[in-house]
Amino acid sequence: MLGVYHMANPGHDFFNTQADVFSRRSARPRSRSSPFRPPKIAVEGDVFSDRIAKRYADYLAGRYELTRDESDQIGLRLAGELGHKTVYAVDVDGEFPFQRIVDFAKASGRSKELDAMMGEIGGMVKAQNAYLASHTILETLLYMNSNDKVAEDVGFYYRKVQFG
Repeated sequence: MLGVYHMANPGHDFFNTQADVFSRRSARPRSRSSPFRPPKIAVEGDVFSDRIAKRYADYLAGRYELTRDESDQIGLRLAGELGHKTVYAVDVDGEFPFQRIVDFAKASGRSKELDAMMGEIGGMVKAQNAYLASHTILETLLYMNSNDKVAEDVGFYYRKVQFG
């Protein structure tokens, strides 16, 4: 499992990473020089759609140009370099009921606690932006996937789930 950031910055999150994956500084990681050789590659995409598999087939056939999206830059690129026959989609679109969390926090007198948590995540994204500004994508992915950083990120979700 490899955690990544939204390289294309679709702007769907409360706090969004600011980075240009096509910048000279980015130095996209290449699988040929890396021991990271997953037997299967899964990317964020609708499991009920063949869009990801078709996009990968088109990429292999030279009919699709990779975009800034992390699914392309890491998923499709790595799968192609490793000779994979397909790429798997592992996501389902759904509602993220953030307003329910806000309502629960208000009703239980925990709005300040939720605001503080949101401030923390804003700070985490700001720190990630700063890290990206002075490090390559590979260095950033190594940092993001370190045990301490993963524990911090997952811990945020465990704390947020307490709001209902």
